[in-house]
Amino acid sequence: MDHCVRCATICRRCAEECRRMAALYV
Repeated sequence: MDHCVRCATICRRCAEECRRMAALYV
């Protein structure tokens, strides 16, 4: 989760990709 949050902070577009990766983790 921390990684996703950091990614979103660095670049909002990354947030969308992070969300897709999170779905795999979940």
